[in-house]
Amino acid sequence: PKMARKSPDDGRVFLILGGGAAGVAAADALRQEGYTGNIVMLTEEKHLPYDRPVLSKNLAKGADPESLALRDAAYFEEHDIEVRYGATVKEVDAAQKLVRLAGGSELRYDAALVATGARPRALPIPGGNLPGVFPMRTPEDAQRIAGACGKGKKAVVIGSSFIGMEVAATLHRRGCEVTVLGMEAVPFERVLGRRVGDAVKAFFESKGVKFKGSVAVSEIQQGASGGLTAVLKSGDKLQCDAIVVGVGVIPNCSFVSGAEKGRDGSLVTD
Repeated sequence: PKMARKSPDDGRVFLILGGGAAGVAAADALRQEGYTGNIVMLTEEKHLPYDRPVLSKNLAKGADPESLALRDAAYFEEHDIEVRYGATVKEVDAAQKLVRLAGGSELRYDAALVATGARPRALPIPGGNLPGVFPMRTPEDAQRIAGACGKGKKAVVIGSSFIGMEVAATLHRRGCEVTVLGMEAVPFERVLGRRVGDAVKAFFESKGVKFKGSVAVSEIQQGASGGLTAVLKSGDKLQCDAIVVGVGVIPNCSFVSGAEKGRDGSLVTD
């Protein structure tokens, strides 16, 4: 489609917070619909906007995030879309149409899109932040997981929904011995129902992935040699080399003020 160009006579600023697929789609749509003002995209990462969901399916891509780029640098330059990397937003004052960055600088805007996605929910238990306990969101996370989960390693995945099961499948393909711990009786039970969950569980177990349902982890311990132990509330213990956590996400918009929010902290839209 034909893309509008930035006009030197148009001083409007459309600010896009977040360097993911939604932000890129918004920038594309603005130019396609004839917007000739400034488009500024802020991302706290150092990479070109990339296809994040691929990471949980192919950890090796974490070492080459440019291969996941949704658009190359030339595209953003050609269409006058300014991308600012390493930009951590501290506050969005919707009433004042003002953004404050971590470095102390401020940006005023005419319109803004908050497309910052969500951040992984941490395990609120003793040992939940030990070395060897990993979230899965960024290329750097993928690299760390890949480094700890080589062939023959024992890996525990906490969480049995989409991220957890995708990572479990990926680690199994890498030659790891994988055990999934889920609060539900079967994978995806809450979102897809028991029947689908039973089928998914049977499929994973047929491939050699172990699944323990209706369990909760109360503590993670680290031994002198660096190995980890996941302690269940039942008292059972699982020893492993690495733990990947996929227990849900939190909307990444706590920095926004002056806008309506839902009970979970997300921004309410129309």
